[in-house]
Amino acid sequence: MARVERVAKEVAASVKTVDTLVNNAGVMLPDRRTSDEGFELNFAVHHLAPWSVTGALLPLLRRGDGRVVNVNSEGHRAPLRGGGPVRVDFGDLQSERGYDPFMAYSRTKLANLMFGYELHRRHPELTVVALHPGMVRTNLGREFPRVQVALMGALSASAEHGAAPVAALAAEKDVRNGGYYNRFTPISSSPESYDTAVAGRLWEVTEGLRGRFGS
Repeated sequence: MARVERVAKEVAASVKTVDTLVNNAGVMLPDRRTSDEGFELNFAVHHLAPWSVTGALLPLLRRGDGRVVNVNSEGHRAPLRGGGPVRVDFGDLQSERGYDPFMAYSRTKLANLMFGYELHRRHPELTVVALHPGMVRTNLGREFPRVQVALMGALSASAEHGAAPVAALAAEKDVRNGGYYNRFTPISSSPESYDTAVAGRLWEVTEGLRGRFGS
């Protein structure tokens, strides 16, 4: 949280408004690890960090165009390995009961997507969109066996290809507010992602961990 606060102060010192915030960060780890604050890293990076940064910059977003773009993943539907569907598990939000790297990734991407939907409901003054940028060739899986990384890389597009829909949703005038995109195309996300009761509960649990949103 100290780093989030530092970022917010640096941004506020540089600009008076924020027109567009792109939350784009990801991890995929073969074993369970925690942040300095003790949060499991998938949960910290995919959910807590975007939630906290967006909340910290909320006053500047309100003074600007107020667009939030969350880079998500089709992995929110089902893990890359193993079965689905993926659901938020309030009894094990931080994967303490048997860590599966692919399920941990998927569950926290689902949490991030539900955060965006709930943000749209609670703050209609903002424009909020999420997207799957496609299978992108990055170093996300650098800690997995080289054979797996090479196979995934062969099936993936360049980082420039993945960045194109992110840039479009950040800059284009007309986007589907509250929508989810597969690259440039608005589509429906998983049925679980539209559960407003779960999203509301997740928001409250997150405020318990991070404090009131936007304060």
